[in-house]
Amino acid sequence: MRRSERRNNLQICPRRDSNTGGSDLLSRTLPLDHGGALIVSKMSGAEAKDDNSFFMKLTIKSLSSRFPNVKNASTHLVHQWMYGQDQGEGKESGGDGASAPAAKEDDPGRVVILDARPPEEYDVSHVVGAIRVHPSAELSDVEKTISLLKEHEGKQSVVSYCSLGYRGLKYADTLNQQLKKEHPELENNIRVYNLEGGLFKWANEDKPMVDHKDRPTIYAHPYNTLFGKLLYHHMRREQPEP
Repeated sequence: MRRSERRNNLQICPRRDSNTGGSDLLSRTLPLDHGGALIVSKMSGAEAKDDNSFFMKLTIKSLSSRFPNVKNASTHLVHQWMYGQDQGEGKESGGDGASAPAAKEDDPGRVVILDARPPEEYDVSHVVGAIRVHPSAELSDVEKTISLLKEHEGKQSVVSYCSLGYRGLKYADTLNQQLKKEHPELENNIRVYNLEGGLFKWANEDKPMVDHKDRPTIYAHPYNTLFGKLLYHHMRREQPEP
């Protein structure tokens, strides 16, 4: 049986560790005063019925509060950037999780999608064209990403994501800080966002994903049994399709 402990007002759920990074991160992200992991753990059989469910909103707000300097881009907005289709109102969100309309005439420029998850999650599915980056957001890995961004001279919108948000937010925050500190000349052309609700919300909305063989898929890695409850049950898969 797993034991839970409280440390610094956080619910910590011990689970497997991994050299790929981020395996135990999400379980440590939700402050108890926001409900967080404690409330998600009480969902039991009553899973999220839609992406605007109370539990999804609560999780997004709680995760975002830890990275107030990172903007969230809604799944609808990012889909519109990628495919030019308006599947709902495009929105940008501040770090508090509250959304504000994004101007439709706003040109995102080149859209770069970063997947901040380990290979076993990425292989099951990822956003089409997503570049996998290390979820630990180490500076050496972030600098590699910046080198890729430097290859393009124009405007770029960089969207980082993971299952729900912690690893994506952490990577976006580190990338933003590194750009400001070491590459201020790029700040005007590069905007960095976190994908609000992560791949779970993207998948729940039936937005395009592919697996490790670049085949379209509806499945997503559930991350763990606790937070996987925010992904529709029929979409959960821990191994890629053969």
